[in-house]
Amino acid sequence: MMNIGLGHKIVSGAILLPPNCGDITAKETIIEIRDTSLIDAASVCISIFKIGNVKLSPNSKIPFNITIPMPPAGKEYSFRVQINVSDNGTLTQGDLVSFQRHSVSPNNDNLEIIIPVQVV
Repeated sequence: MMNIGLGHKIVSGAILLPPNCGDITAKETIIEIRDTSLIDAASVCISIFKIGNVKLSPNSKIPFNITIPMPPAGKEYSFRVQINVSDNGTLTQGDLVSFQRHSVSPNNDNLEIIIPVQVV
């Protein structure tokens, strides 16, 4: 992550594809930044980034560089990734999604964030 001022950072990272994803082209790859501060409430989408027609292959990575807002004091943001293989706009069998938590922190200057996804 690189701090660019005004409460934003540039995050470099990659989405790690599983060995069972197949050699296909995804209709849409979605990277969301979600407010995950509250344990007893659903997360809220803060920012969304979409990439169309991404070529997928087993064990490969999809690189990204995105500008994200930094969480204000007392808030915590996390990444969520969904790769839509189908073209119906909803999470369906065969799509890929992240299940692990990857937090965005104002004090975290990781050079690269790796977000693994799994086939649904």
